[in-house]
Amino acid sequence: MFIAVLIVTLLWIRSPFHLYGSAENESLVIPPISKVKNVKSLWANIPQQFPVTSIKPLPTGPPTAIPKIQHNFKRETATEKKIRLNRLNAVRGNFTHAWKGYKEHAWLRDEVQPISGGFQDPFGGWAATLVDSLGVQCDILRHSIC
Repeated sequence: MFIAVLIVTLLWIRSPFHLYGSAENESLVIPPISKVKNVKSLWANIPQQFPVTSIKPLPTGPPTAIPKIQHNFKRETATEKKIRLNRLNAVRGNFTHAWKGYKEHAWLRDEVQPISGGFQDPFGGWAATLVDSLGVQCDILRHSIC
């Protein structure tokens, strides 16, 4: 509890809000909102730490089309299709095996240790394997939401 109070106090002291109402900076006192006639005047006296120096305007006009990047594949023969599907199943089997091991031995941990069957948290315990696998899935599936 003491640590939480200490952290809040330090954050308050470092923020510009601790100046409001102080004796040495009476011009920064914010009046009650019911007394303010013009909202812009409410923020006029507050100093900016990082003022905006330039604003880039939004684009106008119709959007341009995104070029097609997908390759046009030729028709595959029955033999080529069989090879492709065998490779696909091999990749799927490897991924499923690795995912099953992660779920059984290191669910919501950073890494699975495949030999010992344990886990490690070298990245702070935020489930790095889970997050990385989502990124891989997005790369594979090319979802626009990822």
